Amino acid sequence: MSWLHASDLSDGEFAMLQEAYLMNVEGRAPDTPNLEAAGGAGRPWAEAPAYLLILDLLAIFAAVTLPWSTTATTVLMVGWSIAVIPTIDWDEFIRSLALPACALPLALFVLADIGVLWSDGPWELGVQAVNPVSKLLLLPLLLYHFRRSDRAPWVLMSFAMSSAVMMMLSWVALADPSTLAAALPVEQALGSHQPFTLCALALVGPALAGHARGQTAAAFAFAGLSALFLSHELLVTPAQTACVTTTTLVLVLAIRHVSRRLAVLLLAAAALTGSVAWAASPLLSRPIVQTVVQMHLSILTGDGAAERRPDWRRALASLAEAPLLGHGTGAIRPPFAADARGPLEVRGTGRDAQSLSVAWQWGLAGVVLLAAMWISHIHLVRGRDGIGWVGLTIIVQTCVGSMLGSNVVGVNEGWIYVIGLGVAGGVALRRRAGDPDKAPRPALPVGSVF
Repeated sequence: MSWLHASDLSDGEFAMLQEAYLMNVEGRAPDTPNLEAAGGAGRPWAEAPAYLLILDLLAIFAAVTLPWSTTATTVLMVGWSIAVIPTIDWDEFIRSLALPACALPLALFVLADIGVLWSDGPWELGVQAVNPVSKLLLLPLLLYHFRRSDRAPWVLMSFAMSSAVMMMLSWVALADPSTLAAALPVEQALGSHQPFTLCALALVGPALAGHARGQTAAAFAFAGLSALFLSHELLVTPAQTACVTTTTLVLVLAIRHVSRRLAVLLLAAAALTGSVAWAASPLLSRPIVQTVVQMHLSILTGDGAAERRPDWRRALASLAEAPLLGHGTGAIRPPFAADARGPLEVRGTGRDAQSLSVAWQWGLAGVVLLAAMWISHIHLVRGRDGIGWVGLTIIVQTCVGSMLGSNVVGVNEGWIYVIGLGVAGGVALRRRAGDPDKAPRPALPVGSVF
């Protein structure tokens, strides 16, 4: 009996034998897809345009509620994370986790999770400290989804419009506290700088993109809205973080997006605007003058008159005690609570500065992971278009704020970073890869300037 070799068969006969093997041995036709491996591809309803629209609407509603209620945002984002699971192609999603922009947030969460094991603080505080970091788990999901969705401008503009409504109400409440606006949650607006600062600076990118493409009306609309947010930050609720972030992003804008001559004019205009605002608004000069005075008092007296200077000393001392892995998740709370002598010191603890918190809890490993995550995200949104500027604004504001206040693991600030960067990064990934749009194009004119 002679053996039958593939070389003895024609192409048609070999294909027929292969098909017969698949049908008789595996029990399925050769062209039948493997539904278990395909993930969402095996559920037609999960790829239906209506279901994808629901997913995008959940993200839009989360962005709308973010300036008003972080509880509502959390509920909506948890619902979105569950609803997006049936749409995932798991092979593609697992491959995307190899991207540094996805892998590094997961690594930071894992470090925070296992950091409970060597924490110097109580077990309960360690578990509580892990919860805020868990928001980073949604970044890979958001990047994956908005790489396929074309409704990212809806999410970004919904957040801007919602913040604009809150800004208007804060203006009304400031002018006449007896009005109905005074009964609305505008106190949060008066104390929440990051959404307004973010909108003031992020809208500059779409304005420039609209001007470059000849969309004059859209460019003026974005520029006008940006000016309103900026005036609110300078005249109503000036803050040190907002001033530093604005200065940093003006320099970045001048370097990356304009010519040398226009950069000089832009910096001169910014300096003139800042000088006029300084003279016109005592509220703007007061926090900066107070900060300078506190720093000088701290240097002269050495009694920690400035809030953050002692925290930096504690954080640096903690690195010497546990340089590699820190004191563990949640260990930052008992030392600062024990050293505090009053409400001011409790408010100015190292929990307020993200870099201090990371250095204390997770040592150099945490600091390196956090810095690497920011670098990978900057690389992700490095484009010069409107969406790239929005993503860069979010990252720069987070980096600056991490020296002065909690951001990545904060409630409001953390959601802004995760949702904003997830949306902007997803669009950047799609444009970089040249993927075809997998969702219907939105009927919104603002999408073209992003």
